[in-house]
Order: sequence, then structure tokens, then C-alpha cells
Amino acid sequence: MKKIIILLSLVVTAVIFFGMNENSTARIIYQSRPNTNSNIQYQVNVHPDMRITNNLCPLIVELTDGSGRLIGQPRIYIPGENTYYFFERGPVKGTRMAKLTNMSGWMPDDVCIDISLSDSKTGVFNNGVDYKFNLFVQLKDNSDPANTW
Repeated sequence: MKKIIILLSLVVTAVIFFGMNENSTARIIYQSRPNTNSNIQYQVNVHPDMRITNNLCPLIVELTDGSGRLIGQPRIYIPGENTYYFFERGPVKGTRMAKLTNMSGWMPDDVCIDISLSDSKTGVFNNGVDYKFNLFVQLKDNSDPANTW
């Protein structure tokens, strides 16, 4: 009889222990996902060219407000991963600027290809809406091949 009680106690303890871990894990995962109905979602699309794909230096994708304050954490650009999401509580009014730039101080300037792409939008940004920013390379003069980089 003692063996049955001990065995049942162990089983109940294990069920409670694993049940608590499952609930806490689910809660952490749920909290890490932004609620798109209560947040503004910004989608930054990078359209890479040879300067970006052949750059030896790390690049950073970031979103800032009109004062240059970061919205969300900057992300390291990963070749092949060209869409990045940022979230903010809203609604807000102002300017938002998406940027792709070199990480400063990482490698000497003579090794890095200077990258600085941006796209901005101004207005009212509402909750539950997806605002898209596109980062394209803008060529200064297509008639002179020397100016394409």
C-alpha cells in the first residue's frame, strides 16, 4: 500500500511540475508576440544590389522617429532575409524613417562599402495597420557607369 501511495505521489508531482512548465512557457511565447490589433506594425523591405550582397561589413536595419529615437531594436541585416518588422504602440503622429547603414566601428572604412539607404513616411500611424518601407539603391546617374556605385 505504501508503494502505491508513493508511486501516485510521484506521478501527481510530475504532472503538476510539467503542467506548470507548459503554462509558463506558453505565457512567455504569447507575451513575446506583439498583438497586431493594439500595435502599429512597420515592415521594412530591403531590395539588395551587389553593393549590399558583396559588402564585407555588417549592415544594420533600423527604424527611427522624427527625432532620431529608435523604434524597436535595430536588426543586423542577414543576406537573403530582406523583410524586417518593427512594432510600436499607437496611434502616433509624426515621421518614421527606415534605414540600412553600415555598423559603425566594426571594420576599417577602406574595407567596407558605404551603404546608406532610407525611406520615410509622415502622418498619423494607426494601431492594427501595416506600414511598408522600401529600401532601394538610388543611382545618381545611369549614363556614367563610374557613378553607379
